[in-house]
Amino acid sequence: MLQVGNQAQNATSKQLPGPVRVKPCVGVFTFSFVGNDQGNDKGSLGLGREPGTAAINPHDFGWNYPEQKQKGESDWHFRHRRVKMQNSKITPNIEKIHIEPHGLKVPKGMPDDSLPTPPYTATDIGDSNIRGAANRIDIYTDVSKEEANKLGKQKAKTTVYVPASWPCPRHTK
Repeated sequence: MLQVGNQAQNATSKQLPGPVRVKPCVGVFTFSFVGNDQGNDKGSLGLGREPGTAAINPHDFGWNYPEQKQKGESDWHFRHRRVKMQNSKITPNIEKIHIEPHGLKVPKGMPDDSLPTPPYTATDIGDSNIRGAANRIDIYTDVSKEEANKLGKQKAKTTVYVPASWPCPRHTK
């Protein structure tokens, strides 16, 4: 049984806070870490970048987030397509994604609390480095950019919980 909040559930489907039933999807993800002094405080979706939240690649979750202008498309239309995707699909659903990496390590000499404790809730779309690679996730931390960089890039077997009605992210089972 997994304990989430005040409820115990089985490992094939569990209830996270709120009315959404979720399922586990397992795969290997590469994690990088963002310092508390990097970027803006609200993230690209305006949902916040609290320590222990994550920025994902929307393509991993089947969201066709526009990356390039179509031939002959104006900047305005390109931005409009991005905003439409964010407002209609991503922003209302992103916080339903919970990420639980297994085995992330804090390097010697760094405090154990340099790395937020999983699971992490997705609240943001990653930058082009995250969006350009499959199964890449940024974790927001409460340490400086310099300290976050010391955490490096780490690959880890990861359980991603998504709503039971969704397909698993690409490259997961």
